[in-house]
Amino acid sequence: MAILSGDKLSQKHFYDLLRKRDKKAMELLYDHYVPVMYGIVMRIVRNEDLAEKVLTRAFRYIWKNYREFDPDKQNVCAWVINVTRRMCGEEVPFVEFTQYLNEPAVITPMDKSKLSISGLPSSAKSKKVFELLFFGNGSVSQVAKHAGMSVAETKRSLKEALEGLRFVSEKV
Repeated sequence: MAILSGDKLSQKHFYDLLRKRDKKAMELLYDHYVPVMYGIVMRIVRNEDLAEKVLTRAFRYIWKNYREFDPDKQNVCAWVINVTRRMCGEEVPFVEFTQYLNEPAVITPMDKSKLSISGLPSSAKSKKVFELLFFGNGSVSQVAKHAGMSVAETKRSLKEALEGLRFVSEKV
């Protein structure tokens, strides 16, 4: 549906529906973003009952805090993802999230096995840093400490992962 496309007028139209408290805004949000939101939530909380609770909280937060969304500065998807991650972070703190990971906490610079970030080959280190920051809601310093890396190295790894995502998103 055109309302949630990337152009600014559509973003503004969505915001107008939300601002007017039109339930159609939430229906559109649900129809277009629940799969993305659910995927993020399940990756973080790993429990269906808790995932349902987090999704409900995310929708309530969006409904009540719609003024945080600025259609001139961000798109609906980015805002929804950030809200969803924030709600997950309240349920599963960074330390608990890192306990879910099967991989060892320390990443050596020589670990260059090919893993994928949205289909683009990347180093294991970059993938791990991205996962910890994005899904684990950790700060750069928390991720650096957990991964046994310096803050500068962590930032370089994140930049590598984000460049890979940007490359993939430009192809789509």
